[in-house]
Amino acid sequence: MERVISYDVARYMTPDEIAEANAALDLMIEAKNKANQKGGK
Repeated sequence: MERVISYDVARYMTPDEIAEANAALDLMIEAKNKANQKGGK
């Protein structure tokens, strides 16, 4: 993934912000996997 949160940024995030960032990452991974299954990039 091209977007990774550094430890220095993550350590100041609230648990809710971390959960939201994790959910967004899950959605990005899922969309990328679906595109790959369809033969896309």
